[in-house]
Amino acid sequence: MHLILFDIDGTLLNADGAGRAAMVRTLDAFVGHHDALDGFAFGGKLDWTIWRALLAAEGYSAAEVDAQLPQLYRRYVAELVFLLSAPNGPRPRPLPGVVALLSALERRADVQLALVTGNAEAGAWLKLARAGLQRFFHVGAFGNEALERTALPPLAVRRAEAWWGQRFDPAQITVVGDTANDIASARPLGARTVAVATGSATAAALHQHAADAVLPDFTALDRTLAALGLGSGPLAVER
Repeated sequence: MHLILFDIDGTLLNADGAGRAAMVRTLDAFVGHHDALDGFAFGGKLDWTIWRALLAAEGYSAAEVDAQLPQLYRRYVAELVFLLSAPNGPRPRPLPGVVALLSALERRADVQLALVTGNAEAGAWLKLARAGLQRFFHVGAFGNEALERTALPPLAVRRAEAWWGQRFDPAQITVVGDTANDIASARPLGARTVAVATGSATAAALHQHAADAVLPDFTALDRTLAALGLGSGPLAVER
């Protein structure tokens, strides 16, 4: 049985700037400005470490950051809900080929899907729901649950094993993402890595980080399945 762990932003969907916009509004509410976001690169980072870096840049001590994070997170989620519900707000959308890929994987009896994302959990499900992708996923590991991305794949695997009541061999686990951090996070687990150049990194840059496969996008389904180590497989009777 294969377990495929997907990143979200830049891999499954384009969030249309929703996360950054919600962070801008949250920082404005907390510190009166959002200067710390200028030039800040989000790709492959965890929401919890992003917030820690932003508050540290504003002069908060480590203890103050720890005290503020729960309130900050609640405000961020509220801002994200507001933005995604606004008539002219951001519109997260699936990246090319994603719906066809997830639909094909969902139909297979030899594949299970889960998430490994830097998004905090509530934000992850909100973005997926707005993009119409939430139905493909049940479990995952999220950016409010660790300070290092390498901690997330093992957590996602444990949750997947509990959800489906089966063990997954690391040789049959694949981490799919769009950044060098996604690739690096899979190595301690011994998982396969597939990188896709639909985020902030180019295919050439991703090749330099030694992913097992690098794709320009997911539009060619057969090519993508081959990169995932899947050929023709058994179809599930019911999922």
